Amino acid sequence: MKELPVSPLKVGIVGAGEIASSVHLPILTRRSDLFEVVAIADLNIDAAHAVADRFNVEGRYSSTQEMIDSATLDMVAVLNSGSHASHVIMALNAGLDVFCEKPLAYSQAEINAIEIALQSSGKKLMVGYMKTFDPAVNMAQTNIKGS
Repeated sequence: MKELPVSPLKVGIVGAGEIASSVHLPILTRRSDLFEVVAIADLNIDAAHAVADRFNVEGRYSSTQEMIDSATLDMVAVLNSGSHASHVIMALNAGLDVFCEKPLAYSQAEINAIEIALQSSGKKLMVGYMKTFDPAVNMAQTNIKGS
């Protein structure tokens, strides 16, 4: 059976910091067959502009809600520093799939609110940790197991 071409997912990025610019955006932009980063939101709009310029992203916003309301998105990657819960909930409530860097939440109340948004949205939520396959982490695990 012949595979049909798949349109790249339109991705909005929350957070224009080190994790976004050094880990996730290089990977997402390298896989342009799967992902099209169309927007970046950061409270520091100058940081959003700088990262957007570097990765050739058109949409630049000073809030997650503004990005969700203004950009045409399929999913959101929550990569900001600090709490992620409110951004995850906003995206789920807007009917978007979400990838969230750790930590997903800081409290049971945040987890409960995320669970409600996830169940009512019918969308997907994935939590990741960009160090999972880091060579230094793998070496540390090997050394710990060997001691």
